[in-house]
Amino acid sequence: MPQRFNDGPVAVSSMLSPELPHMLTKAYSRAATMKPDLQLWSTARVTRAAMESKSRIVFGYGSLIWKVDFPYEHRFPCRIEGAFARRFWMKSADHRGTAEYPGRVATLVKDPNGCKVSSGLIGLAYMLPEADVKKAFASLDFRERHGYTRDIATIVTRDGERLATHVYYYSGGADVGGACVWGEPIHETAAVVARAHGPSGSNLDYVRMLARSVRQLDIPGVRDEYLDELLALSESAAESPADEDEGSPSAS
Repeated sequence: MPQRFNDGPVAVSSMLSPELPHMLTKAYSRAATMKPDLQLWSTARVTRAAMESKSRIVFGYGSLIWKVDFPYEHRFPCRIEGAFARRFWMKSADHRGTAEYPGRVATLVKDPNGCKVSSGLIGLAYMLPEADVKKAFASLDFRERHGYTRDIATIVTRDGERLATHVYYYSGGADVGGACVWGEPIHETAAVVARAHGPSGSNLDYVRMLARSVRQLDIPGVRDEYLDELLALSESAAESPADEDEGSPSAS
């Protein structure tokens, strides 16, 4: 049995409000108005393996580690196997940045530029209640509709147990709208993170929270070197005065 966090089951039915798709549509519409190059799929793409899987587990790798809007029975730290990498290549114009100065938030990519993560990627797995599985995935598929694919992968718990999980990863490359800065060099990402602010707070605080949360998950032998380097570069950039001609961070 995977080692659980001691927060008990979260099964509040209101978390999956029937109004959620409508609210999300309004939010995306506002973002698309602010950022006309934003393109959206109608839903996340779902592989045959994911459609046929009996797994009730979903893997969280970004803000989902500390902020959850769906019911779950329990959650537990794990690492995901395969060529997955956490990268801050997704623009944020409504949370950690603005339309004029979009921040950068985490996305999960597969085999970016041949960079495979041999020891696995740390995250938090959520076991969904059996009665809410279909509704939960419908809401998640809708939320992750901007270039994401839901597939099945393998996670390994602290105790070494191997389990099948649903995972959302960005599969749109640079071709799906203008929200992804695919392949952005880490020093350029850090320069944006250091300056960006949005309705949800500073971009740098977001990176700090994620780095701290990942360290607290404490999976032996696994370290996210990209995340650690991004945090260090971003904090260094934040301490340096901005160039006078810089104005605001690039929206590119």
